[in-house]
Formats: sequence, C-alpha cells, structure tokens
Amino acid sequence: MPYSNLKRFGKPGDICFVTMVTNNRSPIFANENNIKMLLRTFTEVQCIKKCDIFSYVVLPDHMHLILRSYKFQTGQILHSLKRNFTLNWKKINQGSIFIDKKNLWQERFWEHVINYDREFINHLNYIFNNPVKHGYVESPNDWPYSSFNQYNAKNDTDLQLSETGF
Repeated sequence: MPYSNLKRFGKPGDICFVTMVTNNRSPIFANENNIKMLLRTFTEVQCIKKCDIFSYVVLPDHMHLILRSYKFQTGQILHSLKRNFTLNWKKINQGSIFIDKKNLWQERFWEHVINYDREFINHLNYIFNNPVKHGYVESPNDWPYSSFNQYNAKNDTDLQLSETGF
C-alpha cells in the first residue's frame, strides 16, 4: 500500500501509543549524545505541536511513545519530531558515512489509539519493560532513556491516569 493511501486513526485529542524505528534499524540511539538531542527535540515538539508525551522509551534503533495533542494528528506530531531531530542530527554528524543521511527513519510508524484505562496501563508497562525484553537491562529502572524513573519518583499511577483524561 503506498504511503499516501495509509489510513491513520489517531485524531486530535486521542491518546496514542506509537512505535518509530530508525531506517534499516541503524543504532543511532546507541550514542548518548543522539539520545540527548532526541529528548531536547521531544521538548521542542511538545511546545510547537502543543502535545503531551505521557511516556517514552528510547532504544538503540527504535522508540515507543504514548502521546496526545488536542490540535494535531499523531502523524503531524511525529513528522515534526522526525524532521527536527534529523535536521539537528545532520548539523552535528555531517561526516558520518555509516548512516544514510537522507533518511534516518523508517518511512512509516506504528500507531494504536488507546481507549481505556487498562489499555493505557498495559502500554505503559510495555514501554517501561521494553529494555528488559530486549535484554539491555534486568529492571526497567536500570534503563536511563525512559520516563520510567519519572513515574517511579511520583509513585502515583492513579495521578498519571487522571492526567490522561479517562
């Protein structure tokens, strides 16, 4: 199916679970500086697109997010995230020959609209346990590139659920 015919279901106001993968699964985020640049890009995009990023995990070749915007569709937010990160990355990594500079990302992304509290918690657990699943760490709190420790510090999952608007 051509990319232009791909139907997206996330509308403004929806809470969506998203998976984004690097082009050819290049381990761009094995480099801590690239992760820091990505996290700064998260903040920029949250301001530009007026969106909430409820949780995230960044692994060497992919990431998962739970996000919502009342004004933009999920695809518009992710386009901005990919574009802004890529522009910043290219400025710093002009000499890199190991990664295709034209396209750092797979063209498509996976999206799922979250409709229920239980679904939100299940996806949150999936995100936090992803580094464990891939064998990078033994416990979610050992992975530094995740929002797990922010949730853990608050130690109040009910508060987080109420912020989602369910």
